[in-house]
Amino acid sequence: MKKCLSPKNTSAEVIEEHTRFLGNRSIESYDANRGEGAVSKAIQKTLPLFSTFAKRISWVGRIAKIDLSRFYINAGEPTGITRGQLLKVFGPSHPIIDDDSQQFIGMAPGRFKGILKVVDYFGVDGAVAIVHAGAGFEEKDRVEIYSPPRQ
Repeated sequence: MKKCLSPKNTSAEVIEEHTRFLGNRSIESYDANRGEGAVSKAIQKTLPLFSTFAKRISWVGRIAKIDLSRFYINAGEPTGITRGQLLKVFGPSHPIIDDDSQQFIGMAPGRFKGILKVVDYFGVDGAVAIVHAGAGFEEKDRVEIYSPPRQ
């Protein structure tokens, strides 16, 4: 499923003030590079907005396996998880239905169980975590990135 970060369209125009007649280049090479300036200017207009829109994308993983005090997470370094990263852990979520309209509103997050700390990686895209705080963790519990409030 495709998601659009921003419905905003942008454009840019580049006007050549000095034109060298191909400058020892072929016509194909010249035409291929003509639009680079316009594309670059258009991208520069949207870059400041990118971090705002990127924050709208939430990442969710899960505990794939528990082995004594080690928790194997179904995402690792290629996904963007870093050593030392803190992960919030939640129990199973459940659907919320509006009693009056019988409309599905969304999935309510499960009970908050605690925080895990990533200490290592395994496999192609997995992480190993240990308990940072909390208890009662189970396989298939949902994990999310935790960013402590800044002082």
